[in-house]
Amino acid sequence: MDRIPPPAIHIHLRMFDVASDVPIRSMSAKDTPDDIEFSEEDRSQFDLWLRELWKDKDNLISTFHESETFVPHIKKSSHSAVVIPMKLHNKLDILNAFCFGGPALVGYIWAKLTRP
Repeated sequence: MDRIPPPAIHIHLRMFDVASDVPIRSMSAKDTPDDIEFSEEDRSQFDLWLRELWKDKDNLISTFHESETFVPHIKKSSHSAVVIPMKLHNKLDILNAFCFGGPALVGYIWAKLTRP
């Protein structure tokens, strides 16, 4: 990679309404993931739905490589893209990207050292 960042990172977001789009049975507010038993039919429906999502994703990536856009029927200049500049202000910004893991790592090490 020679420390050269990619010129652009493309992200395509898709949101789902879990209650209506995802083929799972309704959960009540008191249910926890451990309490739920899914039938074999529910599992197979979800598996088919998930496999279709993966096929759609693969098709989307192929389309992107061919036309450089996620939506091929819209001209490249007219689609809505959000450009977020990704520049480091200084070298310490690299450390800031990983600062969320520091307290967790210290807590993990502390717990391992203080256990009998």
